[in-house]
Amino acid sequence: MDTAMQEATTFMFWVMIFGIAGLISMISFAWFFSENEVRRRLAKKHRPKESMKEQKL
Repeated sequence: MDTAMQEATTFMFWVMIFGIAGLISMISFAWFFSENEVRRRLAKKHRPKESMKEQKL
């Protein structure tokens, strides 16, 4: 019984650690992806203005 309880607690401990790590990685990945999307949209919006400035110069 004691060994089974120990195994269960260690299993829960590892599950918790991996769950937190997975959550953090998912959040960071989603944030990185959204940042890239925002940058791409800004770049698309600003490219014609920059090209116009370059043409004027």
